[in-house]
Amino acid sequence: TNVFSMAIFLLDIYLNFYRKRPKDMSLGVSYQLDENRRVILILMPIEIVDSILTLITTLSQLLYSKFVTEASPLSRQIFLESTTFTVAYPLILAIIIEWKVGRR
Repeated sequence: TNVFSMAIFLLDIYLNFYRKRPKDMSLGVSYQLDENRRVILILMPIEIVDSILTLITTLSQLLYSKFVTEASPLSRQIFLESTTFTVAYPLILAIIIEWKVGRR
């Protein structure tokens, strides 16, 4: 799911930043494109942080399964909880949104 999210995000960046704008746009369309750019610039750090945290969790789980051969269920659960940032996501994302929106 993270790959699809990044693909859609990169498509949004292409459509709103790199694609040439038509010359004969109305004021409403121009305003909407500017708002799209502003929203993408707010969402960009959120998407990057989400991808990094997911990558850290995935890599640590792969390394754990590769190097730890006989683990108790309790140690597996403790490792899983210590490498998964699901509980901290709302706080991390709220800080990023406040940081990006507060800079305006």
